[in-house]
Amino acid sequence: MPARYRAFGNGTAASASSTRSLCRRSCPRRIRWPGRSAWALKALRQEPFIGYDEQAFSGRNELIADLCAEAGFAPRFVKYADGLATALTLVGSAAGVVLMPEEAGDLPHPPAMFRPLKNCLARVAFCAATRKGEKRPLVGTVLGEFRLQAQARQR
Repeated sequence: MPARYRAFGNGTAASASSTRSLCRRSCPRRIRWPGRSAWALKALRQEPFIGYDEQAFSGRNELIADLCAEAGFAPRFVKYADGLATALTLVGSAAGVVLMPEEAGDLPHPPAMFRPLKNCLARVAFCAATRKGEKRPLVGTVLGEFRLQAQARQR
């Protein structure tokens, strides 16, 4: 299912979600781009990027690299975060910019800004794991809702 990302960096933050949310970047507040409501990802090509610890966020750096490649550049990862809050802290300390799930915008991030990115869609695959022979009705209901939502987004 397509996911949109937000960018964050040097006071700004970026995010991506499994829904069709806007792609955003996060960067420090010191970066000023007046008059822009949405930025092209390629505008970040000179910025240092904050990546994610592979054990905690397997595949996320590859996803970011793929998005950047589509924009015509390779990200220069300078730090790696073990969580979204850590990534926002690094952004707030002006260590770089980061792409993250849009819902991360709900986290406290006073020194960082979330900004939308233009045409920044990613495909994120999700799967659910249950015990063999799972019979609880609630689990069946939740999995059924996931299926319905996935089918609706494919239309």
